[in-house]
Amino acid sequence: ADVDFRVEGDTDANLLFVNAGTDRIGIGTDSPTSPLEISHASNPVIKVTSTSSSVGAGFFAQGGSSNDSQFGLSSGTTAKYTFLRDGSQSDDLRIYDSANALDIIRYRHGSYLHFGVNGSERMRINSSGHVGIGSTSPSYRLSVEAASGTDVTALFKSDDANAWIQIRDNTTTDTGVMVGANGDNLLLRAGSN
Repeated sequence: ADVDFRVEGDTDANLLFVNAGTDRIGIGTDSPTSPLEISHASNPVIKVTSTSSSVGAGFFAQGGSSNDSQFGLSSGTTAKYTFLRDGSQSDDLRIYDSANALDIIRYRHGSYLHFGVNGSERMRINSSGHVGIGSTSPSYRLSVEAASGTDVTALFKSDDANAWIQIRDNTTTDTGVMVGANGDNLLLRAGSN
């Protein structure tokens, strides 16, 4: 027959509770809903400490080869954020906004790293090292694309009297070619001229 087991503390009747009928362990609760559940009113913390300066501490979540391994953050019973290995999506590593159903950061092994804000992907670094802002398929080292109806794609601003953008190649020995602004004036500069 299944026999439950309980250890009582000075202030907690369920310091440790083993529910033999459901094969669950509760710390601070007599009704665990997971294989291991910890419940505490003022200090619900799990702590792993290494007592040696040459040994680290670890936490491992090992899911099946085609299933997720997850670590979730909630506000009460509402899921907010999930850090997960997405086994169904090429082993993607994701930081996911559960409340708004979007990836904040997503790494697809050998393919790309993307960053999402406000419900949409905003920046991507592909496997060639190309960065796309507003582009999911950047073909250059930096591709900046603006939505239709946006005239200004980028702003470069300096707190000095002049603002410059410098262009150089592998044979440039001087300051290169620069395009700049001084007040409302366009400045062009080649070399030290």
